Amino acid sequence: MVRDGSRNPVAVEEENEVEMRDLITPGCVVAVYTDDEDKDYYMIQVKAGPEILTKPIKDYWGAEFTQGQDIIRGLYYDNNTDNLFQYKLLRNKPAVIPTLSVRYILSTKTKNRFCISEDEHLDILAALEQLEN
Repeated sequence: MVRDGSRNPVAVEEENEVEMRDLITPGCVVAVYTDDEDKDYYMIQVKAGPEILTKPIKDYWGAEFTQGQDIIRGLYYDNNTDNLFQYKLLRNKPAVIPTLSVRYILSTKTKNRFCISEDEHLDILAALEQLEN
């Protein structure tokens, strides 16, 4: 709280407040929003970004992005296994994702395969629910 020149304190935004975009770095794994009916979210290993596109592009998956969009580049993880929390990296199939789609950043950097805990899964679902509200 600071005073606005009068005797009444007012709340001000912190200048050092960190945005999610600032926390995304190459090597980290992020959960991204999807409108896919079969999945609640996708996991992406960040390879580059965030960046603002200087020209339109199309990724391996057919998603198109326009100049000026804020994106990250990475690789999807697949979890088509019996274990909902187990993921395997899909190599050689680069993806481009809008930075605003990132809803959760995992706490550790991972490699080709990893498992998340049920708590992490529930945290990701809670972050997605906040998006809907």
